[in-house]
Amino acid sequence: MKKKNTMFTAIANRVIIAILLCVMTFSIAKIVTYFDEKAASDQMQNDILHEHVTPNTPQPDDSVASEDEEAPVEPVVPEVEEAPDESAATEDETANEEEAPSTPAVSQSPVSTGGSAVQYTDGSDGVTVDFASLTARYPDVVAYIYGPGTKIQYPVAYDSTTNDYYLNRDLDGVPNANGSIFIEHLNEPNFSDHNTILYGHHMKSGLMFAGLVKYKDPSYYSSHPYFYIYTPSQNYRLDLYAGFVCAHDDEVFATALTQSQLQNMAAKSTFRSNIGTPTGNVVTLCTCSYEFDNARYVMVGELVPIS
Repeated sequence: MKKKNTMFTAIANRVIIAILLCVMTFSIAKIVTYFDEKAASDQMQNDILHEHVTPNTPQPDDSVASEDEEAPVEPVVPEVEEAPDESAATEDETANEEEAPSTPAVSQSPVSTGGSAVQYTDGSDGVTVDFASLTARYPDVVAYIYGPGTKIQYPVAYDSTTNDYYLNRDLDGVPNANGSIFIEHLNEPNFSDHNTILYGHHMKSGLMFAGLVKYKDPSYYSSHPYFYIYTPSQNYRLDLYAGFVCAHDDEVFATALTQSQLQNMAAKSTFRSNIGTPTGNVVTLCTCSYEFDNARYVMVGELVPIS
């Protein structure tokens, strides 16, 4: 009897060890995949910045370092990568067409919005995107989003049939947990709808739309009150109007919003905008948030055409 118990214990120990080894192997594989996919996303974006995007040159004395860099004298610049549920998409990237947009004129008079960063209302603190080469390489790209002084600058992709494709794929269509920034498939890809929705993952690494949640701190808005959205036919400044936490099926995900809805959004915003209620087309930027199940943090801004 004692011999049988010893044999049983030995077998049980071997089974436990085998299970632990399997769990450890799976965990290591997940970690390796995470870093491989992050590296692939970083490399793709670096290639895009090097080959298809050129920074405009603001006036040297007023330049502001990005949030993760240091200025020469003093410092200055989305989960455990949880992908948003597949019913309510997450994120998008750049633009399609055989012609590059016009280059914004260099600002002669930067203006301050009260924050620490000098703001250029004409787009001279933005970038110039070569859409001819970019869309030749990535045909589903229809726009490019850039936030001065933030980590957010990505091509915006579009698939008219589903939100699922670019949720967990890069611009080459390769599976990648970081996904891509993408436009809601119910939208038109040219920002002609009253409300165009862009989704992006909230990655622990800070990639994609993770930086949106920084606007939960009201002071962050004062230094970063707008983004730029570039398309092959028109460039825009996106003046941020409201940011708030909501459910994945909130009314903000409609392709048209009423003045009353917009005013209600401002009332629950995490920051106080310096613009009035939008009267033109708007864009909603969306990423995951974690206040409750399927929570989202969204920012709504008004599109302002720039030359």
